[in-house]
Amino acid sequence: MIKTFSLQAGEPVNLSKRVTSLFRTVTSRAAFRDSSKVSEEVISMIRESLTLGIIQDHKTSRISRKEYDNDANLEEDLADVLLQKRGESLLTTENIKAAILEILIGGTFTSATAILRAMSELVQNQRVMEKVQTEVRRVFNGQKHIKETGVDKL
Repeated sequence: MIKTFSLQAGEPVNLSKRVTSLFRTVTSRAAFRDSSKVSEEVISMIRESLTLGIIQDHKTSRISRKEYDNDANLEEDLADVLLQKRGESLLTTENIKAAILEILIGGTFTSATAILRAMSELVQNQRVMEKVQTEVRRVFNGQKHIKETGVDKL
């Protein structure tokens, strides 16, 4: 995201769209190990196709990883746990689809809203904005290109 903003220096940026996209990617990676399953195009058809696609792709991926690694102790993610519990309890495919949607929507929009609110406050409060700018300049020490790896030092 930082690289995208730097390429658009001096031009207007749709911060809401960029931040929402960032958190959709982060949430998807955290829950399903793969952000490519959740794109702008898929979001428009999110109800049935996204959730069923993620479930099916995840099952296929899990089988492939087990065959390739020949290891029953593979690291599990949330989708693995939900799929395992489906057979052991009252958890249905519909429940799993609903959980996946809640994770994607909640993780995306809650985080994006918090970032957008913080940015709005910075724009409205010049003193705080100057403190943030000073800290960024101090941490990145005049680097021409800011990389995401340095953000944790702020």
